[in-house]
Amino acid sequence: MLEVWWKVTEELNMKKFTLLIFLLTISITSFGGLFDNKLQFYMCPKESLIYSCDKCQIEKGSFGEFKVDKSTSTVMFIYYDGNKIIGSGTYDNCKVIDEKNWTCSYSGLSQNSHQRMINGSYSSTFEYQTQKPWLKDSFSCGK
Repeated sequence: MLEVWWKVTEELNMKKFTLLIFLLTISITSFGGLFDNKLQFYMCPKESLIYSCDKCQIEKGSFGEFKVDKSTSTVMFIYYDGNKIIGSGTYDNCKVIDEKNWTCSYSGLSQNSHQRMINGSYSSTFEYQTQKPWLKDSFSCGK
């Protein structure tokens, strides 16, 4: 009797496992389709260069993908270092025109950040505060 129960339980677990793998594969494939435009990131020595992305140094293996939802004024993002995801999330309260034109800003107690996509070119500034006034920390762009 115990053998029969074990065999039935094992068969049910295998079916659940197969279903789980199937659902994960579909989810990953669907999620991957959301992000169509992977951008190469560059670091810029000064803020004035982020809009053209000229004279900025390539960040090898550093990429980003964005998905805009105009109805909720949000931009979802995934940041990569090579094939490894190093950050993901959603920018809220963005000003969205379309997929290739949007701006998002965040202001906190010790940091400010601004992300923009203008005509399909990405730019970002990040400021942090160690003491007053705000100190600009990094400038980046993507194309």
